Amino acid sequence: MEKGTSPAIPASGFGDNYAGIALSSGVCAALYRQAKTGLGERVTVSLLDTAIYGLNWLLGASKFGSEMPSTRKKTNSAVCTTYMTKDGRWIQMALIQYNNWFPKFAALLGAPQLLTDERFSTYAAMLKNITALVDEIEPLFSQKTMAEWDKLLTEADLPFEIVQTMDEIAIDPQNWANDSIFKKEYDGKEIYYIRTPIKFTESPMLKEEEACHGRCPKLGEDSAEVLKGIGYDDAIVKEYIEKGVIVVNK
Repeated sequence: MEKGTSPAIPASGFGDNYAGIALSSGVCAALYRQAKTGLGERVTVSLLDTAIYGLNWLLGASKFGSEMPSTRKKTNSAVCTTYMTKDGRWIQMALIQYNNWFPKFAALLGAPQLLTDERFSTYAAMLKNITALVDEIEPLFSQKTMAEWDKLLTEADLPFEIVQTMDEIAIDPQNWANDSIFKKEYDGKEIYYIRTPIKFTESPMLKEEEACHGRCPKLGEDSAEVLKGIGYDDAIVKEYIEKGVIVVNK
């Protein structure tokens, strides 16, 4: 989020996913201990603990002058932040090796004068003038579209990433090359599913994973089956349906 604006809305289930990964790691460690010692272990993971763990370095850095929320104009580097393109898209730059990569970037910006500006001529100098360099880059960066910058930065072999939309993530060639996504049809629509990030070379389980993914039942769709599964007979289920106690949608 940008300093001075409202908090960002987190993705649904974001914390649940990472708490689940933490819990599975803990279970694996407990199973290993049991195999080695014969002793069991109780594993506890909470959403709060997982969230705080994700902030560990930020909390530590806050005692040494790092402020959160921050601003994209005052990060740890003027070339490791986001810039808006001519067509209103955002690109995240990641020129960590400033002295090696900034000359290439300045050339793409059409601003060789930045290299001789004492405020930006070295990494150490830039760190003292981050906001000033961002202000220099912004109007130059905004003169080209996302597609133009994508081509130029790729050809220059400079590290960057387009801030993608959900639709773009779903069709990103890298995600498909990594086998991170698969799709299935539901009610005439193609639904995208994200695979677990944990992959096994000896037992990939890709087909099994695809087979177990599907839509959840519609409201009331499996009411009768659920009741029968816990011991209610057909007559009782029929009575409940007729009285409106349960709703069955197919």
